[in-house]
Amino acid sequence: MRLIFEPDSLRQNELGTVTATIYWDFGGHHYPAYMHRDFALVVVDWWMQAVGALYNDGQEHSAVVRFMDTSAVLHLKMEADSEQVTCFDELRRPSLQEQVELSELKAQLEKIVTQILYACQQRQIVGPNLEALQKWQPCFSLRD
Repeated sequence: MRLIFEPDSLRQNELGTVTATIYWDFGGHHYPAYMHRDFALVVVDWWMQAVGALYNDGQEHSAVVRFMDTSAVLHLKMEADSEQVTCFDELRRPSLQEQVELSELKAQLEKIVTQILYACQQRQIVGPNLEALQKWQPCFSLRD
């Protein structure tokens, strides 16, 4: 599993809205779609919150990954005493169900947060949505 962010696609409009190509890649199965364009700063903040809800304390946990520009919803479920996260969308045809290690999911999020923050810095993008994403930066070491 990889989270895909295309830095060259990052754009901020005159209202301050930041969009970019951003999607999940499950070994060639793209979610919600190949080259999906969305509100990158907002949705990655949501994804960080969703994955934070999965931290295992011996209990089963679940969370939802949402997007702004589509009705697609990716469900995340982690069984009690497990490090495996099941990612699924039962409404998608064919249905999607993939297993991902929690450590890999966290590593992918670390990478994409770093990439987005760096791309915003390069383009001098500022605003409240960027500040919301920056709050996750202390969770990670900065590296490409």
